[in-house]
Amino acid sequence: MKIKSPASSLVQTQANKTQARMNKLFDQISSGARITKAADDAASLAISSAMEGQITALRSSRQNANEADSMLQVADAGFEQAQEIVGQMRELAVSASNGTRSDADRAASEIEFQSLRSELNDLAASTDFNDRALLDGAQSFTFQVGAEQGASIVVSTERGVGAEDLGVDASSVASQGSAQASLEALEEASSRLNESRTRVGAGSSRLRTASSGIESAVENTVAANSQLRDLDLVEALSTKARESILQQSNIAILMQANAMPQAALSLIG
Repeated sequence: MKIKSPASSLVQTQANKTQARMNKLFDQISSGARITKAADDAASLAISSAMEGQITALRSSRQNANEADSMLQVADAGFEQAQEIVGQMRELAVSASNGTRSDADRAASEIEFQSLRSELNDLAASTDFNDRALLDGAQSFTFQVGAEQGASIVVSTERGVGAEDLGVDASSVASQGSAQASLEALEEASSRLNESRTRVGAGSSRLRTASSGIESAVENTVAANSQLRDLDLVEALSTKARESILQQSNIAILMQANAMPQAALSLIG
């Protein structure tokens, strides 16, 4: 005959609860996460999942901003090169405008002048980024730099760097008169290039500011999610030690509680 005391049942229930808490602690410590399943903290898990989605979107936006800045850097380099070409063309026009130059001098200058004009057209045709033309005619770029609709930066250029776009397609230094007439057109071309570079530079600055802001948002959101979801290891180990002592105590008490009825039964028998 075996007698089971009410005290024994109570201690067994407490021991089972302690074991359940120990199992949860083992899961948390092994994963490093405070929340390992929805039952641990459903509300916090939902908030954390939303944060993780936001972090992914922000990181993608940051990549967009960095790629866009790289694109504008390529465009700016092209505009700079065009400015150098126009500068050389102006130098030839100024020289050819001088009355000391002979027709032979101007003929030689005209060959170089037309070659430089062709370089402008080649530059317009060849400057691209990921197969997207950057300097061939007017361009407008829309860059998505946020996780929400409308979080975008638009950069536009009114003209490219081709000879026609810059208004120098008919310029010539073959004669003193044509060289003098070309000076005004080349000055206007230089102004147009300066304007385009200003637009691109302003856009690049906005993109870098946006990228920096996104980086801060990522860091803050990651930190907030970490506080919400990550395990405080020191506290968890302390709790584990406390629960382990409690578990051992429950086992000792349970053994004693089970032994007492059997001792009493042996005395009766």
